[in-house]
Amino acid sequence: MDRNNDKLDLVIHAHFYQPPRQDPVNGIIAFEKSAAPYSNWNEKIYHCCYASNSESRFLNQYGRIQKIINNYNNISFDFGPTLLSWLEDNHKNTFNKIIDADKEALERLGHGNAIAHAFNHTILPLDSKPDSRVQIAWGIEAFEHFFGRKPEGMWLAECAINESVIEDLADEGIKFVILSAAQIERIMALSGESANLPFIYDRPFVLEGLGGKKITAFLSSDEMAHQISFNHILRNADAVYSKLLEIKGRDNPMYINTATDGEIYGYHESFADMALAALSEKIKQRDDFALTNYGVLYEKYKPCYKAKLKITENEGDISWSSISNNTERWRKENQSEDKDEIILTWRHYLRDSLNRLNKQIDDIFKKEVSRILNKDVDTESLMRLAGTAFMGFTNMDDFLHSLHQRYDFDRKNDSEMAQLFNAKRNIMYSFTSCTFNYSDVSSIESRHAIRFALYAIRLSQKFYIGDIMLPFLSDLRRAIGQDGKSAMEIAQEELIGLSGESEASLAFYLNILLSAESDRIDRYGKYHLMKSWKEDEVFYLDIKDETNLRLYHFSIYSSSNIERGLNLFIGKKSDDENVMRKLHIENRDIPQRLAEQCFAWIDNMMNTSYYSQIETMSQSMYHYSLLFREGLEKSPQTIENLGLAIKIVKSMLNPERDDILDERTCARINLVLAFVFRSGREYERDCIKRLFNIFIDSIAKKIEVNLRADYALKILSCLRLSRSHSFEPELFNIQNALYPYYTGEKKAGIDSHLLDRLLKYLNFE
Repeated sequence: MDRNNDKLDLVIHAHFYQPPRQDPVNGIIAFEKSAAPYSNWNEKIYHCCYASNSESRFLNQYGRIQKIINNYNNISFDFGPTLLSWLEDNHKNTFNKIIDADKEALERLGHGNAIAHAFNHTILPLDSKPDSRVQIAWGIEAFEHFFGRKPEGMWLAECAINESVIEDLADEGIKFVILSAAQIERIMALSGESANLPFIYDRPFVLEGLGGKKITAFLSSDEMAHQISFNHILRNADAVYSKLLEIKGRDNPMYINTATDGEIYGYHESFADMALAALSEKIKQRDDFALTNYGVLYEKYKPCYKAKLKITENEGDISWSSISNNTERWRKENQSEDKDEIILTWRHYLRDSLNRLNKQIDDIFKKEVSRILNKDVDTESLMRLAGTAFMGFTNMDDFLHSLHQRYDFDRKNDSEMAQLFNAKRNIMYSFTSCTFNYSDVSSIESRHAIRFALYAIRLSQKFYIGDIMLPFLSDLRRAIGQDGKSAMEIAQEELIGLSGESEASLAFYLNILLSAESDRIDRYGKYHLMKSWKEDEVFYLDIKDETNLRLYHFSIYSSSNIERGLNLFIGKKSDDENVMRKLHIENRDIPQRLAEQCFAWIDNMMNTSYYSQIETMSQSMYHYSLLFREGLEKSPQTIENLGLAIKIVKSMLNPERDDILDERTCARINLVLAFVFRSGREYERDCIKRLFNIFIDSIAKKIEVNLRADYALKILSCLRLSRSHSFEPELFNIQNALYPYYTGEKKAGIDSHLLDRLLKYLNFE
């Protein structure tokens, strides 16, 4: 255990979170235009923040890479379970670096850097008591699954807390939370006498909940948090260090700790991950501070005082980190000239509508589960058990199998049980705190919440005699955004479109029709293609919804050739319904996410060109570009040739080809690039840049396994080509792949001269 008592303990905490973004009807994240050029906001923030912090660049005075640093090794952090699950599924390398950072800190300091996080970031004091406890329990279960140990602390959404939440946290074994110093009304000695302290960020305090239950609170330095979040201090690591020295010299604190949103490190503040890396290096090189975590502080500094929370909301005696984030302000009617107060009213009405729906779904869940199990049950206990299935740690079939071991109920009720559980999960997702954090009800986050609520209604309706949807839509009319659009109008927009199972049937059908054998799929989101066959002119598909355990049977007939566009007649029947439903689908009915996938399948089918053809075509394109003059309207032939040029480049930059990009090949590609960059639009130029990025990243994956001479030569050729046309591919992944060879951790299978040349091209010191 490494402890240096001569240095001042410093904890920098980063709170990382993204809401559940998947469309509940199919389990796939929808295309989010506002996240361009990325497909969704998870991907956008991943690239500039989550990935960057796992492998941040520490540069020398000449701007060359000296080290690549995993910032998660040096900070305290929490990751929302929904975000961490997404990282595990989509970016395993970054996920592993986060998990490894916690393990490294546990070995080095005796306490891991990670703390837990309530499951989907709901505002716990506003939740019902059972929902609050389930959120905490699921958050702990997710933490134990990911990090392999019990959490010591937990991050609270909006730092919102009251005595009831304190009791729940203590009951679940949580030792501490992190709050803002501004949330404290009064400080008292443990005996109860009032106490005066010049500042309170440098020591832990006891918080007392209902029934006398106690936890510890660490209070973030609001001064330092403000500098990080709003004053752009992260533009310069030296400025951060100087500010820390100023606080140390002025206050002589026991320790310094500060907590902010983690996305500040790279997303809200560009390249702030590099400032954090540089700061950690400076701290290690000097004797002023020792980077540590809250687990160490909890063990090292015992509370001598207790704190009384400052109540910022009378109903529920809730303390929030910000006075603007409380429902009393949300309730104010549109009578004030203050723009902020006008904006906030929709939050109250949306939350009120969701609360009523949640109560209704709770009642349905309890009644129907008791009917199926033939006994009155504790629904909170059942929801706790379901956490493993909801978090993807086990599938719904296996979860229900385990439930059969506890309760004697008929297997034929499994699908109904799955639908009831999923209705509860989806309505809980709709209470994610960012639903109520943005300025307008039309935000992506609020739209997600409404989408989850609508799906919960769809799953619950079959168990309820009355109409659930219409009263909910009527409630939503009151939640009106800045542009006059109501939450009801948003809900009506979300109700348009294909059902999840129908979209999946269309995806499987188009995949069979349009893709190469290597691109065939048997899964689309939460749907599994069990069987497919063709009789005469009709395609038949059996598809299983693996979360709701429903089996669907589709028959698809096309009344015309696909060259004339889609004109499909689809029959749909499920095992639990005797009705055959009929659909008519045309091109306009294809969701954008599926259309993009179809384009990729077609593109791969077309991605074959031969050298002899390429040589002739590239020369012709070069001649074309010589004759082309700026300002001329592009002819259809030009547009067609630009598309062909992109195909040629894609074919040549195929990492699976065994041949090296030799001088002759590069010369041909160079001619094509000259044509595109002279005659093309921004769209075509961006396509070329993306192809270079894909090629570089593909070689990076190969280099992670083994650095061969042909890989090195391909990278060098690719960079020479791009730089000759004044653009630089994204080098993040290839630099990461080469770093172990740079440090000597891995032995390169190439001679030292070629390695040095490659490293220089990639900006290493």
